[in-house]
Amino acid sequence: MTDVLIVTGPMNASQLGVPKDADYEVIHVHPTGKDIGSTAMYKAMHAWLGGQTLFDRVRQHLGGEAPVVGKIGVAWFSAGHGAVKAILAGLTDPEDVAAWLCLDGLYGSNKWAIEVTKAAMQDKTSIMATASTSTPGHYDHSLDRWRTVVEANDIPQVPAHDATQWGLPAPDYAWGSGSCLIAGYDDLGHHKQVPAVRSAMLRWWDAVRKSDVPDVPGPKPPDPTVDDDGSYAGGWALAGAAVIYSGLFLWALKEIKR
Repeated sequence: MTDVLIVTGPMNASQLGVPKDADYEVIHVHPTGKDIGSTAMYKAMHAWLGGQTLFDRVRQHLGGEAPVVGKIGVAWFSAGHGAVKAILAGLTDPEDVAAWLCLDGLYGSNKWAIEVTKAAMQDKTSIMATASTSTPGHYDHSLDRWRTVVEANDIPQVPAHDATQWGLPAPDYAWGSGSCLIAGYDDLGHHKQVPAVRSAMLRWWDAVRKSDVPDVPGPKPPDPTVDDDGSYAGGWALAGAAVIYSGLFLWALKEIKR
């Protein structure tokens, strides 16, 4: 089985941080001309699908008749929302995609986003989305668009920890339920979103690929990793906690001896 990540919008796999030795296929769907607006993204995805479901088109891309396709993820930035709209305007349902990864990419109509988040809240699919208050071009900003989605589906607020445990920067606003997590930022602008949130997006995607039953909100965060210098990620925090607990333990011993 081959897992496949669709990357669209003005972002490629390298910019998303996909490792060169990734154990999944990456398909980049992007307009061939200079126009990289949402309408051009819609047309590019519509043409690539060719009237097929996303699953069938991916299977065709892999070159096999057999059902070799595993889980499918869709990652997009900015105007890539046009491509996502094309996917869902066709024969593909939100639950046909295992992971929707939105990097500041909700502008214009939010009807499809309401449908995707509703399915994610029911664990039929999953979505991690980030949003800024920057406004590329003539669009209104993404954070307000996501607020309307939150209100439509009555998505509850969650602690910032639910976002930071994935490696996202601490959000100013966070909402989540089921396998849906949305993080909003006042000061993390549109053009800074991709480098700031991409590692968390790929962690979400990897966790979805390795788990059939998402936890709330979303799949289980990966275990802390070893940093490049060989130290344990979060090691300073653990060391600090150890010192605190050791001090409390010694204090308790003294009190007992009294």
